[in-house]
Amino acid sequence: MMRAAVFAGTTEGRLVCEYLALKNIDFTAFTATELGAELLPENAKVNVGRLDTDGIKNAVEGFDMVIDATHPYAEEVTENIKAACHDTGKRLVRLLRDEEKTDGVIYANSIDDAVKMIKNTDGKIFVSTGGNSAETYTAVPNYRDRVRIRVLDSNEPLEKCRNLGFDDILSGRGPFSYQENLEHFAGCGWLITKSSGKAGGFQEKIDAAKALDMKIIVIKRPAEEGYTLEEVKKIIDFTAVTEPMAIEKRSFEIIEEGLKGRTFPPEQKDIIKRVIHTTADFDFADNLVFSEGAVDKALEVLKGGAVVVTDTNMALSGINKKILESLGGRACCFMADESVAKEAKERGITRAAVSMERAAMLGDNIILAIGNAPTSLIAIDRLIREGKFTPRLIIGVPVGFVNVVESKNLIINGSVPYIVAKGSKGGSTVATAIVNALLYKIKR
Repeated sequence: MMRAAVFAGTTEGRLVCEYLALKNIDFTAFTATELGAELLPENAKVNVGRLDTDGIKNAVEGFDMVIDATHPYAEEVTENIKAACHDTGKRLVRLLRDEEKTDGVIYANSIDDAVKMIKNTDGKIFVSTGGNSAETYTAVPNYRDRVRIRVLDSNEPLEKCRNLGFDDILSGRGPFSYQENLEHFAGCGWLITKSSGKAGGFQEKIDAAKALDMKIIVIKRPAEEGYTLEEVKKIIDFTAVTEPMAIEKRSFEIIEEGLKGRTFPPEQKDIIKRVIHTTADFDFADNLVFSEGAVDKALEVLKGGAVVVTDTNMALSGINKKILESLGGRACCFMADESVAKEAKERGITRAAVSMERAAMLGDNIILAIGNAPTSLIAIDRLIREGKFTPRLIIGVPVGFVNVVESKNLIINGSVPYIVAKGSKGGSTVATAIVNALLYKIKR
């Protein structure tokens, strides 16, 4: 199953984690602070603490995908995540926050540039760029009186601003409403803010500042490539269903939906679903027929170390031999044996018929998985009637048009437990799917 590491601490990080939880995808979130962890869904697995590149390398070990949902201005963190993923070969998905462009503002490339712009101006300055950048504003002349700074309501940024000598400090947890911004901005002539997008309450800040006739400086975002939240969700969906186990899980969910309203004996349903999964053909929901108690009898035989004999090497290759052998069983096919071909030619019969005669010599604990040759079923019926063969189960699913239906009817009307696909449909893959479905029932 896919595992994701999410570097969060933002609204987008929370939304990604909520989506992963909704999809039942195993994930762990990484946040720099306890405050960031509080944003995450309840019961999410969270690691709190600042990490450098080496720390991130260790943190993402064992994950299939790394999602960087950190703040758009947390450039150093993003670079560390990039470097760690590059060095470890992890797939990195960068989530970009939506950005809102606005008229009537001054754009600055950085906070340093904004401070240069503001130095020789008059009026009180409202700073909404966070506590990390507080030291930069000490370059503003008379900053203790001129700068009102708003930071998160946690000890670290508050203590930092006090130590730097700021007297006018507001704290809280955004995004802030339009009304809150009006109250906080009162008496200020300038606003310096980041382009924090909808999640950061950007428009509410701009609208409040304009209502107060403030001049506005917006710090441009660092240029970077990435994906929107909706695009990241699609990447998660695609990745989750391209892993083999995830593909199978989703396939069986689709099959279950396709069988909604249908009722099958519980012991047969897993086998029917496995065959539909193998063939993508819902007709097998009607075509597969089981003799009374066939599944329970087959499971008993397999648990006793059965020999599974197929009529093609294709069917033989598809059987889960690891499980079969763990039960003391084995699988074999005689069709490619030179001695079988020689005997068939000398006697003027098919190799399939000779192969079944060889199978009859293997003992009593035999399961036959026939997916190709109707002549195999005809030979099996003859050997049973002659008292020369007593297989414990016949899987009769040959495919074709000549003698196929007739050979299957011989098995259905016989005395040996069977699983048969009525009509002309079947094949080696169907025979293998039935054998494996039985084995999976034992090892589930």
